[in-house]
Amino acid sequence: MNPQTGRLALLAGLLGNAAGHAFLFVVLPPIGRRMGFADLQTGALLSLGALVLIVSAPIWGIVAEKRGRRFVLLAGFAGVAIALTLFAAVIGLRLDGRIAVGAAFAVLLAVRVLQSITSGGLFPAAQAYMADTTSADRRAGGMGRMAASFGLGSVIGTGLIWLFAGFSLPLGLAAIAAFVAAAGLICWRTLPESLPAIEAAAPVAGRIEFGRIWPFLIVTVLGVTTYALLQATTGLRLQDTLGLSPEAAAGRAGATLTAASLAMVISQGFLVGWLRWSPHRLISVGAAVALVSMLAMAFLPGYLALLAALCGVGLGLGLLLPGNLAALSLATGIRAQGKVAGINAVGQGLGMVLGPIVGAALLQHSPLAPSLGGAAMIAGVCLMAAIVTMTMNKQQAMETR
Repeated sequence: MNPQTGRLALLAGLLGNAAGHAFLFVVLPPIGRRMGFADLQTGALLSLGALVLIVSAPIWGIVAEKRGRRFVLLAGFAGVAIALTLFAAVIGLRLDGRIAVGAAFAVLLAVRVLQSITSGGLFPAAQAYMADTTSADRRAGGMGRMAASFGLGSVIGTGLIWLFAGFSLPLGLAAIAAFVAAAGLICWRTLPESLPAIEAAAPVAGRIEFGRIWPFLIVTVLGVTTYALLQATTGLRLQDTLGLSPEAAAGRAGATLTAASLAMVISQGFLVGWLRWSPHRLISVGAAVALVSMLAMAFLPGYLALLAALCGVGLGLGLLLPGNLAALSLATGIRAQGKVAGINAVGQGLGMVLGPIVGAALLQHSPLAPSLGGAAMIAGVCLMAAIVTMTMNKQQAMETR
C-alpha cells in the first residue's frame, strides 16, 4: 500500500461525495418542478436521506472503532457511486417521459435511502482517520484539509451543474458517480488502516463526555442547516425573483454557489492553516463573518449583492466548520474518535434534514425569508461560541487558584 496515494484518494472520494450532494441539492428543486414534483415533495426527497443518515451514522461510527476506518470508507464510496448512477438514470427517464411522476418519485426515494445507508459512515470514518493521523497542534489544519475536500467537491458539483445545464444534467450525475467509483477503487488498493496503531497506543476503550462536546454538536446542526438551506433555495430564489426557467435557474444557482463554495475552500484549505488560530477563535470569527453576510443577503437587493453575500457566508463557514471539528476532536479521547464523529454526523444529518424543509417553508412567505432564517441560526452559533469561551475562562480561572 502507498499511504500518500491512499490519503489523496480518500480526499478525492470525499470530494466526489460532496460534489454529488451539491449537485442533487441544487438541481433537484428546479428540476423537480420540471419532473412534476411539488416543492415540498422535493424537499422531502432531499431530507429523507438525511433522516436515514441520522440513524446510520452513529452505527457506522461504532463499526469504524471495531472493523476499522478503511472498511467503512470503502462501503461508503461504493454506495455513493451506485446511488448517483441510479439517480441519473431515473431523472433522465422521467425528463424523457418514459416513467410516470409517481413511479419516479418512489424510485428516487428508495435510491436516496440506499445512498444514505451506505454513505452514512463516510464522514465519521474520515474524521476519525484524520484524528488518528494528526497531532493535537495540527488537528485544525488536518480537519481543514478534510473540510476543504468537501468544499472543493461543492465547487465542482455546482460547477458541473453550470457545465451540464444546457446539455444533460443526468450525465453530470453519472460523471460524478464514475469519479467516486475510481477513488474508492484506489483507496481499496492503497489506503492503510489507522486503527491498529491507535489500539496499541490506547488499549482502553474511550469514553465520550457529553458535557464537553454538546456546544460543538449544536454548532454542527446550525451551521449545516444554514448551508443546506442556501443550497436548496438559491435556485428557487433566482427563479422567483428573476423570472428564470427551471434550467436557467439551475445554471445560475450553480454558478453562484460555485463562487461561494470556492470562498469556503480557500478559507478551509489556506486561511485555517495560515492563521493558526485556536479552534474556538476560528468558530467565533467564522460565525461573525457568516452572520454579517447572511444579513446582507436579506437586506441588500440585486444579484451582485446576493453573490457577494454568499461568498461571505462561504468564507465564514470555511473558518467555523473546521474549527468546530477540531474542537470536537480535541474534547474527545483518542479511542472515541469514531464514536464522536458518528454522533457529529447525526448533527450534520439533522442539518441536512432541516435545511431544505425550513428553506421551502420560509420561501412560501418571501424569497428573502430563508436568508433571515439563516441569519438567526448563525446568531445561535455566536451564542454557542460565547458559552464555550466563558466555560473555558472559568476552567482556567479555577486551575490557576
